[in-house]
Amino acid sequence: MYQQPAAPVDREIQGTLASVEMRQGGWHRFSIQEHGNQYPTKVDTKKPETVQQAMGLMGQPVAAAIREQESTNINPNNGRPYVNRYLNGIAPFGYAPGVMPTPGAPTPQQWQQQPQPTQSYSPQPQPQMAYPPQPQPQAPPQPMQPAVQPGIMGFDKDINIMRQTAAKVVAMSLRVLPAEQQDVRGMIEACEVWMAYFLHGPLRFGITPFGRQQSEPQGPMNPGSYDGQQPEEWTDPRYVELDGTRPCPECGHTNTHAPGCPAAAPTT
Repeated sequence: MYQQPAAPVDREIQGTLASVEMRQGGWHRFSIQEHGNQYPTKVDTKKPETVQQAMGLMGQPVAAAIREQESTNINPNNGRPYVNRYLNGIAPFGYAPGVMPTPGAPTPQQWQQQPQPTQSYSPQPQPQMAYPPQPQPQAPPQPMQPAVQPGIMGFDKDINIMRQTAAKVVAMSLRVLPAEQQDVRGMIEACEVWMAYFLHGPLRFGITPFGRQQSEPQGPMNPGSYDGQQPEEWTDPRYVELDGTRPCPECGHTNTHAPGCPAAAPTT
């Protein structure tokens, strides 16, 4: 009999939002580097509003509300259950997680630094001689900072890097391509073959991956490389889920796969 997992624990952490990883099923994994810790704390979420807020805080100090929950899977290295960590809310450092500040409003630190008005008693003003007003020094105009254009990030950045890598590989091996394929269209077709390998691995081509035996069982499990923090939802990496935003690399459809598409999951 396995021991029942402990109750979930909700807590708040502060640190720098360092990076984000795209996961299966719409999950995003954010890494928060806490002060004094050697390794970042990795938390998962698939809530669109939380993902949008976190994307706007990349590289900044943040406060995050997370939930830690033990998994039913056991780590064979220490005999203890893996721990899943979920991101429930996030905000800039100094704000409560899930509360986003109004643009232009002062931060809590700025409120604390503002001087408080004091009341004092002053006697009746005495008549004074009238003098011409003195000119007030004018502060020099401050140059306007150029607007920062956001760059490619997340999954789109990964796709862009993979396409550049595929183009370099095809360019170096152009002479081994068939003569009728040594043009722009043929090179792009060869690049897309490498893209299919980068995204889906060798199983897409019917080749067993390195280190995996033919008899290895398939099923939902937490890989050791993720330290047990992967959510329990699991999908076969050979198949592509369509959500209407990106086309399938095999058939080009965005909502449903074309009949016979090899990237479509079989129906049960």
